[in-house]
Amino acid sequence: MAAVRVVDKDVCHATFTNGRIFTDAEVCDRPAAAIRSVATLPVCDPVGSAADGSAHKGNSE
Repeated sequence: MAAVRVVDKDVCHATFTNGRIFTDAEVCDRPAAAIRSVATLPVCDPVGSAADGSAHKGNSE
């Protein structure tokens, strides 16, 4: 969500301070691109996957 807030701030600043006008597509594409870029960070990777048997099994032991 931080990436979306940064994009929102940039769009608002460009609009109100610089008078920039964005198309609907530009307004939608910017947050989508921000979400895609942070979704590739290693912190978004799962701890393990069910396929390799290393998924978190809770405190059943």
